[in-house]
Amino acid sequence: MDSCEFWLTHDEEWFERVLWSDEKWFVLHPSPNMKNTVCWSPENPNKLVPCKKAQGQKVMAWVGVVDGKCLPVHWFTGSVNSDAYLEMLQTVVWPAVRARATRHQYWF
Repeated sequence: MDSCEFWLTHDEEWFERVLWSDEKWFVLHPSPNMKNTVCWSPENPNKLVPCKKAQGQKVMAWVGVVDGKCLPVHWFTGSVNSDAYLEMLQTVVWPAVRARATRHQYWF
């Protein structure tokens, strides 16, 4: 609630000075989800085919938006620690922001 009240005190132009971002993990070889995996087929739907590797490999996608423009999607493989995240900010995000930004003093 405090966050909403804080945002409501700002005019619409303030939101254009925010670098919005989000991350999403993707599992490359997910196991079947019996709640969501439904087969409608003339073939035997009870036949299971294994499709998951041990410890399922995953990747994380990071994307940002500044001044209404999307920044390049950055893909992380393996674990994401503070060093990997900082390296992404320095080599991918900040150069892209400088190339697209139309004003100074952004919020991240």
